[in-house]
Amino acid sequence: MKIFYAYILKKFLKAFVFAAFGFLTIFVFSGIVSRIDIFSRYHASFSQILFFILLKIPDWLLRVIPVALLIAEVVTIAELRKHNEIVAARSGGVSIMKIMKPFVWFAIAMSVFMGVFEDRVVLRSTNLAYKYYNETIRGQKPKERKGKFFNLILNKPAPAFYYLGFYDADTGSGLVFYFERRRAGLVEQIIADSFRNRKGKWILFNGAERVFNSDFLVEKADVFKRREYYFSVSPSDFIISRRSFAEMPLGALASHIKKLKAANLPSVSERVEFHSRISQDFSPIIIILIGIPFGFLLPASGRNLAVVLSVVMSFVYWGIFSLGVSFARTQVLSPVIGAWSANVLFAASAVFIFRRKFV
Repeated sequence: MKIFYAYILKKFLKAFVFAAFGFLTIFVFSGIVSRIDIFSRYHASFSQILFFILLKIPDWLLRVIPVALLIAEVVTIAELRKHNEIVAARSGGVSIMKIMKPFVWFAIAMSVFMGVFEDRVVLRSTNLAYKYYNETIRGQKPKERKGKFFNLILNKPAPAFYYLGFYDADTGSGLVFYFERRRAGLVEQIIADSFRNRKGKWILFNGAERVFNSDFLVEKADVFKRREYYFSVSPSDFIISRRSFAEMPLGALASHIKKLKAANLPSVSERVEFHSRISQDFSPIIIILIGIPFGFLLPASGRNLAVVLSVVMSFVYWGIFSLGVSFARTQVLSPVIGAWSANVLFAASAVFIFRRKFV
């Protein structure tokens, strides 16, 4: 069986590499064509375009893998059926599931690879790609990051110190504001339970303003329910080096969600992002499972038809997946159901077809 498995894997890997390279080339070409007007308008040099494309390739590769897997599997099964190699194996007492083992194990390996590759490479390279595209090629100023952030600290301009316990960049509001400044032997301190930032103006709620002497004894104290301040800093100064939840590795995102739940803060977008990433990492396994019965349903000689229908099926899968995620983001579906609906539907379909045909 080892020789037979090696033979199957050789055929499969050859088809997979060819399909992956072909679709990656399409993504690269499409990425250039869709931005050719911007490149021309901002007089981007060849080296700038090349650098942007290189930064985007990891993200495109991640999208290509499931499609290439399905095409490679269906084409390989078609080739084996065409030369009656599967018939010979089955006549020797080898079941369909044993014949398909190399595909399943390779899919599991690719799922692990996609999870690690996304965390370690794709998130960083994609962020750098769009930053380079917007700031270097288009000459735009850095945009304020969106998302929810905890424990933001700023030590400028000296000798001032700022601390935000929580900040929601989407609403411009947060919880726990702390300001401290030392000058002329005195310590000025402003604290508040909550705050909002509107066009450079800080609006603090339920706070106090105090002044301490060198012995840290209170010289002045003033309590307020609402007060406006004009500090020389903005929220973007705090979070310019912080990652939004979409840029966090999976472990950091899980920890971020726990913090939001502990603070009784909404975390729908973050949970959708978390579950959709894990669901995407499982896509190679789902694609391989649906590809097994699919490969046997097509004519053995229909290689071109297999490629076309594999592409169509991949688009259907990603369409259902994207729709589920969109419904989850708008809270029509829960994050778990929205992110996993495509995987559950395709896995159930694969089992149903397999049982009808082979059991």
